[in-house]
Amino acid sequence: MVYLDTDSEIKDFIKVLDPSSTDGVLVVGDDNLIQKAVTSLLSRDDFKTTPLWSLPVGAVPVGIWNGLINSICEKTVVPKWFYNVLHSVLQQNTKRRNVLEVKVISDDSQPIEQSKASSANTYSLLGIEWNIWRDIELGGGCGVSDRHKKPTNPNDHRGVLTTLSVSSPRSWSRNLGALWRSTWYWLRSSENNAQIYPHSDSKTSSNFFADSSVTISEKKLEKSRVKFARLTYTPVCTGCSKCWEKKLMSYKESGVEVNAKKSSSLLGRIFGFSLSSNNNKSNIDEVKSIEIQQQIKAKSSIDNPACEELKELIVEKASGFTITPEGDHIRLDILRRSTSYWDHIRQFRSWLLSQPYSFKSGSQVVLCDKLRLFPGQTENEFYWIDNDYFEAHPIEVNLRRNAINLFM
Repeated sequence: MVYLDTDSEIKDFIKVLDPSSTDGVLVVGDDNLIQKAVTSLLSRDDFKTTPLWSLPVGAVPVGIWNGLINSICEKTVVPKWFYNVLHSVLQQNTKRRNVLEVKVISDDSQPIEQSKASSANTYSLLGIEWNIWRDIELGGGCGVSDRHKKPTNPNDHRGVLTTLSVSSPRSWSRNLGALWRSTWYWLRSSENNAQIYPHSDSKTSSNFFADSSVTISEKKLEKSRVKFARLTYTPVCTGCSKCWEKKLMSYKESGVEVNAKKSSSLLGRIFGFSLSSNNNKSNIDEVKSIEIQQQIKAKSSIDNPACEELKELIVEKASGFTITPEGDHIRLDILRRSTSYWDHIRQFRSWLLSQPYSFKSGSQVVLCDKLRLFPGQTENEFYWIDNDYFEAHPIEVNLRRNAINLFM
Protein backbone atom coordinates (compact mmCIF):
# COMPACT_ATOMS: atom_id res chain seq x y z
CA MET A 1 0.00 0.00 0.00
CA VAL A 2 1.36 3.40 -1.00
CA TYR A 3 0.06 6.71 0.39
CA LEU A 4 0.40 9.72 -1.91
CA ASP A 5 0.94 13.28 -0.71
CA THR A 6 -0.02 14.64 -4.14
CA ASP A 7 -1.89 13.10 -7.07
CA SER A 8 1.11 13.47 -9.39
CA GLU A 9 3.17 11.09 -7.24
CA ILE A 10 1.26 8.13 -8.64
CA LYS A 11 3.11 8.57 -11.95
CA ASP A 12 6.47 8.14 -10.23
CA PHE A 13 5.21 5.06 -8.40
CA ILE A 14 3.89 3.37 -11.56
CA LYS A 15 7.16 4.07 -13.39
CA VAL A 16 9.13 1.91 -10.93
CA LEU A 17 6.48 -0.77 -10.41
CA ASP A 18 7.96 -4.28 -10.57
CA PRO A 19 5.90 -6.23 -13.12
CA SER A 20 7.15 -9.61 -11.90
CA SER A 21 5.68 -9.32 -8.40
CA THR A 22 2.55 -7.22 -8.86
CA ASP A 23 -0.95 -8.70 -9.15
CA GLY A 24 -2.79 -5.46 -9.89
CA VAL A 25 -3.11 -1.75 -9.21
CA LEU A 26 -6.02 -0.57 -7.06
CA VAL A 27 -6.37 3.21 -6.99
CA VAL A 28 -8.24 4.77 -4.08
CA GLY A 29 -9.29 8.03 -5.71
CA ASP A 30 -11.32 9.56 -8.51
CA ASP A 31 -11.08 9.83 -12.29
CA ASN A 32 -8.04 12.09 -12.55
CA LEU A 33 -5.96 9.81 -10.31
CA ILE A 34 -6.86 6.73 -12.37
CA GLN A 35 -6.02 8.66 -15.54
CA LYS A 36 -2.55 9.48 -14.23
CA ALA A 37 -1.94 5.84 -13.29
CA VAL A 38 -3.05 4.57 -16.71
CA THR A 39 -1.01 7.21 -18.56
CA SER A 40 2.12 6.30 -16.61
CA LEU A 41 1.52 2.59 -17.19
CA LEU A 42 0.97 2.90 -20.95
CA SER A 43 4.01 5.19 -21.25
CA ARG A 44 6.42 2.57 -19.93
CA ASP A 45 8.80 1.17 -22.53
CA ASP A 46 8.34 -2.36 -21.21
CA PHE A 47 4.54 -2.26 -21.17
CA LYS A 48 4.05 -4.70 -24.07
CA THR A 49 7.01 -6.95 -23.32
CA THR A 50 6.31 -7.76 -19.66
CA PRO A 51 3.29 -8.84 -17.56
CA LEU A 52 2.40 -5.14 -17.30
CA TRP A 53 0.29 -5.66 -20.43
CA SER A 54 -2.12 -7.91 -18.53
CA LEU A 55 -1.84 -6.09 -15.20
CA PRO A 56 -5.39 -5.14 -14.13
CA VAL A 57 -6.18 -1.66 -12.87
CA GLY A 58 -9.11 -0.87 -10.59
CA ALA A 59 -10.38 1.91 -8.37
CA VAL A 60 -12.23 2.57 -5.14
CA PRO A 61 -14.50 5.59 -5.83
CA VAL A 62 -13.79 7.89 -2.91
CA GLY A 63 -13.18 11.14 -4.82
CA ILE A 64 -15.42 13.89 -6.17
CA TRP A 65 -15.61 12.65 -9.77
CA ASN A 66 -16.20 8.91 -10.20
CA GLY A 67 -17.37 8.80 -13.82
CA LEU A 68 -15.25 5.80 -14.81
CA ILE A 69 -16.41 3.56 -11.97
CA ASN A 70 -20.00 4.72 -12.46
CA SER A 71 -19.78 3.67 -16.13
CA ILE A 72 -18.57 0.22 -15.08
CA CYS A 73 -20.77 -0.31 -12.02
CA GLU A 74 -23.82 1.94 -11.70
CA LYS A 75 -23.89 3.89 -8.45
CA THR A 76 -26.31 2.75 -5.76
CA VAL A 77 -26.28 3.14 -1.96
CA VAL A 78 -22.64 3.79 -1.09
CA PRO A 79 -21.85 0.63 0.98
CA LYS A 80 -23.47 -1.61 -1.64
CA TRP A 81 -21.74 0.28 -4.47
CA PHE A 82 -18.33 -0.15 -2.85
CA TYR A 83 -19.02 -3.86 -2.37
CA ASN A 84 -20.01 -4.32 -6.02
CA VAL A 85 -16.88 -2.48 -7.17
CA LEU A 86 -14.53 -4.50 -4.95
CA HIS A 87 -16.34 -7.74 -5.76
CA SER A 88 -14.91 -7.65 -9.29
CA VAL A 89 -11.43 -7.36 -7.77
CA LEU A 90 -11.93 -10.34 -5.45
CA GLN A 91 -13.48 -12.38 -8.27
CA GLN A 92 -10.66 -11.38 -10.65
CA ASN A 93 -13.15 -10.17 -13.27
CA THR A 94 -11.20 -8.18 -15.83
CA LYS A 95 -11.84 -6.79 -19.28
CA ARG A 96 -9.68 -4.88 -21.70
CA ARG A 97 -10.82 -1.35 -22.52
CA ASN A 98 -10.16 1.09 -25.35
CA VAL A 99 -8.55 4.41 -24.47
CA LEU A 100 -7.96 7.69 -26.27
CA GLU A 101 -4.35 8.64 -26.95
CA VAL A 102 -3.94 12.42 -26.92
CA LYS A 103 -0.83 13.84 -28.55
CA VAL A 104 0.16 17.50 -28.72
CA ILE A 105 1.02 18.64 -32.25
CA SER A 106 2.22 21.90 -33.75
CA ASP A 107 -0.02 24.40 -35.51
CA ASP A 108 1.02 23.02 -38.91
CA SER A 109 0.01 19.45 -37.96
CA GLN A 110 3.62 18.32 -37.60
CA PRO A 111 4.65 16.21 -34.60
CA ILE A 112 6.43 18.05 -31.80
CA GLU A 113 10.08 17.47 -30.98
CA GLN A 114 10.91 13.95 -29.85
CA SER A 115 12.40 15.24 -26.59
CA LYS A 116 9.00 16.65 -25.62
CA ALA A 117 6.91 13.74 -26.83
CA SER A 118 6.79 11.78 -23.57
CA SER A 119 5.53 14.74 -21.56
CA ALA A 120 3.08 15.82 -24.26
CA ASN A 121 1.20 12.51 -24.60
CA THR A 122 -1.59 11.46 -22.28
CA TYR A 123 -4.33 8.83 -22.25
CA SER A 124 -8.02 9.08 -21.48
CA LEU A 125 -10.51 6.45 -20.35
CA LEU A 126 -13.56 8.74 -20.33
CA GLY A 127 -12.94 11.49 -22.86
CA ILE A 128 -12.06 15.12 -23.47
CA GLU A 129 -14.27 18.13 -22.82
CA TRP A 130 -13.64 21.68 -23.96
CA ASN A 131 -16.70 23.83 -23.39
CA ILE A 132 -17.99 26.99 -21.74
CA TRP A 133 -19.80 24.99 -19.05
CA ARG A 134 -16.47 23.92 -17.57
CA ASP A 135 -15.34 27.55 -17.70
CA ILE A 136 -18.41 28.75 -15.81
CA GLU A 137 -18.25 26.10 -13.12
CA LEU A 138 -14.52 25.52 -12.71
CA GLY A 139 -12.65 28.53 -14.12
CA GLY A 140 -10.54 29.30 -17.16
CA GLY A 141 -11.73 30.43 -20.56
CA CYS A 142 -11.18 33.27 -23.00
CA GLY A 143 -11.40 36.74 -21.45
CA VAL A 144 -11.62 35.48 -17.86
CA SER A 145 -10.21 37.58 -15.02
CA ASP A 146 -6.78 36.87 -13.56
CA ARG A 147 -8.43 35.49 -10.43
CA HIS A 148 -10.18 32.71 -12.36
CA LYS A 149 -7.82 32.18 -15.29
CA LYS A 150 -6.65 28.87 -13.82
CA PRO A 151 -9.29 26.20 -13.14
CA THR A 152 -10.18 24.87 -9.72
CA ASN A 153 -7.98 22.13 -8.29
CA PRO A 154 -9.48 18.73 -9.24
CA ASN A 155 -9.71 17.82 -5.55
CA ASP A 156 -11.83 20.92 -4.83
CA HIS A 157 -14.53 20.33 -7.44
CA ARG A 158 -18.19 20.59 -6.52
CA GLY A 159 -19.05 17.40 -8.39
CA VAL A 160 -22.28 16.51 -10.17
CA LEU A 161 -25.18 18.80 -9.24
CA THR A 162 -27.92 17.27 -7.10
CA THR A 163 -31.62 17.84 -7.73
CA LEU A 164 -33.61 20.11 -5.43
CA SER A 165 -34.73 18.47 -2.21
CA VAL A 166 -36.75 19.88 0.70
CA SER A 167 -34.67 17.86 3.15
CA SER A 168 -31.34 19.09 1.76
CA PRO A 169 -30.56 22.82 2.17
CA ARG A 170 -27.25 22.22 0.39
CA SER A 171 -29.07 21.22 -2.80
CA TRP A 172 -30.81 24.62 -2.83
CA SER A 173 -27.61 26.56 -2.20
CA ARG A 174 -25.81 24.65 -4.97
CA ASN A 175 -28.61 25.18 -7.48
CA LEU A 176 -28.92 28.88 -6.64
CA GLY A 177 -25.14 29.24 -6.88
CA ALA A 178 -25.15 27.59 -10.30
CA LEU A 179 -27.95 29.91 -11.45
CA TRP A 180 -25.99 32.96 -10.30
CA ARG A 181 -22.72 31.85 -11.96
CA SER A 182 -24.38 31.09 -15.29
CA THR A 183 -26.35 34.36 -15.23
CA TRP A 184 -23.26 36.42 -14.40
CA TYR A 185 -21.33 34.67 -17.18
CA TRP A 186 -24.10 35.38 -19.69
CA LEU A 187 -24.21 39.08 -18.78
CA ARG A 188 -20.44 39.49 -19.13
CA SER A 189 -19.95 37.49 -22.33
CA SER A 190 -20.89 37.86 -25.98
CA GLU A 191 -20.95 36.08 -29.32
CA ASN A 192 -21.66 36.72 -32.98
CA ASN A 193 -24.07 34.73 -35.12
CA ALA A 194 -22.39 31.94 -37.05
CA GLN A 195 -22.95 28.37 -38.12
CA ILE A 196 -21.13 25.08 -38.42
CA TYR A 197 -20.12 24.11 -41.92
CA PRO A 198 -17.61 21.76 -43.59
CA HIS A 199 -14.88 22.91 -45.96
CA SER A 200 -13.20 20.97 -48.71
CA ASP A 201 -11.02 23.83 -49.93
CA SER A 202 -7.77 23.84 -47.92
CA LYS A 203 -6.98 27.41 -48.99
CA THR A 204 -10.21 28.68 -47.47
CA SER A 205 -9.67 26.82 -44.23
CA SER A 206 -6.03 27.84 -43.81
CA ASN A 207 -7.06 31.50 -43.71
CA PHE A 208 -9.86 30.94 -41.22
CA PHE A 209 -8.19 32.40 -38.16
CA ALA A 210 -6.75 35.38 -40.01
CA ASP A 211 -10.05 36.21 -41.72
CA SER A 212 -12.29 35.68 -38.69
CA SER A 213 -14.63 38.62 -38.16
CA VAL A 214 -13.64 38.78 -34.48
CA THR A 215 -9.89 38.82 -33.93
CA ILE A 216 -8.11 37.32 -30.96
CA SER A 217 -7.14 40.71 -29.56
CA GLU A 218 -10.76 41.85 -29.68
CA LYS A 219 -11.90 38.68 -27.94
CA LYS A 220 -9.58 39.31 -24.99
CA LEU A 221 -11.64 42.31 -23.98
CA GLU A 222 -14.58 40.21 -22.78
CA LYS A 223 -15.58 36.66 -22.07
CA SER A 224 -16.52 34.51 -25.01
CA ARG A 225 -19.77 32.57 -24.86
CA VAL A 226 -18.59 30.16 -27.54
CA LYS A 227 -15.62 28.06 -28.63
CA PHE A 228 -14.25 28.13 -32.15
CA ALA A 229 -11.82 25.71 -33.76
CA ARG A 230 -10.67 23.94 -36.90
CA LEU A 231 -10.89 20.15 -37.00
CA THR A 232 -9.47 17.60 -39.40
CA TYR A 233 -10.52 13.96 -39.27
CA THR A 234 -10.70 10.70 -41.19
CA PRO A 235 -14.24 9.25 -41.35
CA VAL A 236 -15.02 5.82 -39.95
CA CYS A 237 -14.23 2.85 -42.19
CA THR A 238 -14.94 -0.64 -40.85
CA GLY A 239 -12.57 -2.19 -43.36
CA CYS A 240 -11.87 -2.10 -47.10
CA SER A 241 -9.14 -2.85 -49.61
CA LYS A 242 -7.23 0.27 -48.52
CA CYS A 243 -7.13 -0.22 -44.78
CA TRP A 244 -7.96 -3.80 -43.87
CA GLU A 245 -4.32 -4.84 -43.40
CA LYS A 246 -3.63 -1.85 -41.14
CA LYS A 247 -6.76 -2.49 -39.05
CA LEU A 248 -5.98 -6.19 -38.80
CA MET A 249 -2.48 -5.43 -37.55
CA SER A 250 -3.93 -3.00 -35.01
CA TYR A 251 -6.25 -5.66 -33.60
CA LYS A 252 -3.49 -8.27 -33.48
CA GLU A 253 -1.18 -5.88 -31.63
CA SER A 254 -3.93 -5.03 -29.14
CA GLY A 255 -4.46 -8.73 -28.45
CA VAL A 256 -0.82 -9.67 -27.86
CA GLU A 257 -0.18 -11.94 -24.88
CA VAL A 258 2.91 -11.82 -22.68
CA ASN A 259 4.13 -15.23 -21.57
CA ALA A 260 6.79 -14.05 -19.14
CA LYS A 261 6.80 -15.96 -15.86
CA LYS A 262 5.32 -14.03 -13.01
CA SER A 263 5.59 -14.82 -9.32
CA SER A 264 2.63 -14.21 -7.05
CA SER A 265 2.83 -11.46 -4.43
CA LEU A 266 1.90 -11.86 -0.77
CA LEU A 267 -1.50 -10.23 -1.44
CA GLY A 268 -2.04 -12.60 -4.33
CA ARG A 269 -1.30 -15.65 -2.19
CA ILE A 270 -3.65 -14.44 0.59
CA PHE A 271 -6.61 -13.85 -1.73
CA GLY A 272 -5.77 -16.61 -4.20
CA PHE A 273 -5.09 -14.27 -7.12
CA SER A 274 -3.74 -15.76 -10.30
CA LEU A 275 -4.09 -12.86 -12.66
CA SER A 276 -1.36 -13.96 -15.06
CA SER A 277 -3.91 -16.36 -16.58
CA ASN A 278 -7.06 -15.17 -18.30
CA ASN A 279 -10.41 -15.75 -16.64
CA ASN A 280 -13.54 -16.76 -18.53
CA LYS A 281 -14.47 -13.13 -19.23
CA SER A 282 -11.06 -12.43 -20.77
CA ASN A 283 -11.39 -15.56 -22.93
CA ILE A 284 -14.73 -14.30 -24.24
CA ASP A 285 -13.10 -10.97 -25.13
CA GLU A 286 -10.33 -12.82 -26.97
CA VAL A 287 -12.86 -14.79 -29.03
CA LYS A 288 -14.69 -11.55 -29.86
CA SER A 289 -11.41 -9.95 -30.97
CA ILE A 290 -10.68 -12.89 -33.29
CA GLU A 291 -14.16 -12.60 -34.82
CA ILE A 292 -13.60 -8.89 -35.49
CA GLN A 293 -10.25 -9.67 -37.13
CA GLN A 294 -11.93 -12.22 -39.41
CA GLN A 295 -14.62 -9.69 -40.36
CA ILE A 296 -12.00 -7.09 -41.27
CA LYS A 297 -10.05 -9.57 -43.41
CA ALA A 298 -13.26 -10.54 -45.21
CA LYS A 299 -13.66 -6.93 -46.33
CA SER A 300 -10.37 -6.87 -48.22
CA SER A 301 -12.20 -6.81 -51.57
CA ILE A 302 -14.48 -3.89 -50.69
CA ASP A 303 -13.72 -0.57 -52.37
CA ASN A 304 -14.31 2.55 -50.26
CA PRO A 305 -13.08 5.75 -51.98
CA ALA A 306 -13.67 7.79 -48.81
CA CYS A 307 -11.40 5.59 -46.70
CA GLU A 308 -8.56 7.53 -45.06
CA GLU A 309 -9.73 10.69 -46.84
CA LEU A 310 -8.89 13.70 -44.70
CA LYS A 311 -11.89 15.94 -44.09
CA GLU A 312 -11.99 19.36 -42.50
CA LEU A 313 -14.60 21.02 -40.34
CA ILE A 314 -14.49 24.63 -39.23
CA VAL A 315 -16.60 25.42 -36.20
CA GLU A 316 -16.97 29.15 -35.73
CA LYS A 317 -19.42 29.13 -32.83
CA ALA A 318 -20.32 26.27 -30.49
CA SER A 319 -20.79 25.80 -26.77
CA GLY A 320 -17.98 23.29 -26.82
CA PHE A 321 -16.63 19.94 -27.91
CA THR A 322 -16.72 16.48 -26.36
CA ILE A 323 -14.46 13.68 -27.62
CA THR A 324 -15.15 10.17 -26.34
CA PRO A 325 -14.37 6.57 -27.32
CA GLU A 326 -17.39 4.83 -28.84
CA GLY A 327 -16.84 1.20 -29.69
CA ASP A 328 -13.81 1.00 -31.96
CA HIS A 329 -14.11 4.61 -33.10
CA ILE A 330 -13.79 8.17 -31.84
CA ARG A 331 -16.97 10.17 -31.30
CA LEU A 332 -16.89 13.95 -31.61
CA ASP A 333 -19.85 15.92 -30.27
CA ILE A 334 -20.04 19.57 -31.30
CA LEU A 335 -22.33 21.15 -28.73
CA ARG A 336 -24.74 23.72 -30.07
CA ARG A 337 -24.52 27.28 -28.83
CA SER A 338 -27.27 28.75 -26.67
CA THR A 339 -29.94 30.67 -28.55
CA SER A 340 -31.16 32.74 -25.58
CA TYR A 341 -30.57 33.39 -21.90
CA TRP A 342 -33.11 30.76 -20.85
CA ASP A 343 -31.62 28.24 -23.25
CA HIS A 344 -28.21 29.03 -21.75
CA ILE A 345 -29.50 28.41 -18.20
CA ARG A 346 -31.26 25.21 -19.23
CA GLN A 347 -28.20 23.78 -20.99
CA PHE A 348 -25.89 24.66 -18.11
CA ARG A 349 -28.18 22.99 -15.57
CA SER A 350 -28.54 19.89 -17.77
CA TRP A 351 -24.76 19.68 -18.04
CA LEU A 352 -24.37 19.97 -14.25
CA LEU A 353 -26.89 17.17 -13.67
CA SER A 354 -25.22 14.86 -16.21
CA GLN A 355 -22.37 12.49 -15.56
CA PRO A 356 -19.09 13.85 -17.00
CA TYR A 357 -18.69 13.40 -20.76
CA SER A 358 -22.30 12.24 -21.19
CA PHE A 359 -23.92 15.62 -22.00
CA LYS A 360 -24.90 15.54 -25.69
CA SER A 361 -27.77 18.04 -25.88
CA GLY A 362 -28.40 19.09 -29.49
CA SER A 363 -24.93 18.11 -30.60
CA GLN A 364 -23.64 17.49 -34.09
CA VAL A 365 -22.02 14.04 -34.07
CA VAL A 366 -18.98 13.02 -36.11
CA LEU A 367 -17.59 9.46 -35.93
CA CYS A 368 -13.98 9.16 -37.01
CA ASP A 369 -10.87 6.99 -36.85
CA LYS A 370 -8.47 9.87 -36.25
CA LEU A 371 -9.07 13.45 -35.16
CA ARG A 372 -7.07 16.66 -34.92
CA LEU A 373 -8.32 19.70 -33.04
CA PHE A 374 -6.87 23.18 -33.58
CA PRO A 375 -8.40 25.62 -31.07
CA GLY A 376 -8.89 29.18 -32.28
CA GLN A 377 -7.75 30.52 -28.91
CA THR A 378 -5.41 28.89 -26.41
CA GLU A 379 -4.74 31.60 -23.82
CA ASN A 380 -6.47 30.65 -20.54
CA GLU A 381 -8.17 27.76 -22.37
CA PHE A 382 -8.11 24.25 -20.90
CA TYR A 383 -9.14 20.76 -21.97
CA TRP A 384 -10.70 18.56 -19.31
CA ILE A 385 -9.37 15.03 -19.71
CA ASP A 386 -10.90 12.53 -17.25
CA ASN A 387 -11.92 15.45 -15.01
CA ASP A 388 -8.46 16.99 -14.82
CA TYR A 389 -7.42 20.08 -16.74
CA PHE A 390 -4.67 20.42 -19.36
CA GLU A 391 -3.60 23.54 -21.22
CA ALA A 392 -5.27 23.79 -24.62
CA HIS A 393 -2.98 23.14 -27.60
CA PRO A 394 -3.50 21.66 -31.05
CA ILE A 395 -3.93 17.93 -30.44
CA GLU A 396 -4.21 14.67 -32.32
CA VAL A 397 -6.54 12.02 -30.88
CA ASN A 398 -6.23 8.33 -31.73
CA LEU A 399 -7.95 5.25 -30.36
CA ARG A 400 -5.85 2.52 -28.78
CA ARG A 401 -7.87 -0.67 -28.87
CA ASN A 402 -7.81 -2.99 -25.85
CA ALA A 403 -5.11 -0.81 -24.37
CA ILE A 404 -5.63 -1.44 -20.66
CA ASN A 405 -6.91 -4.27 -18.48
CA LEU A 406 -9.55 -3.13 -15.97
CA PHE A 407 -11.31 -4.78 -13.07
CA MET A 408 -14.94 -4.83 -14.24
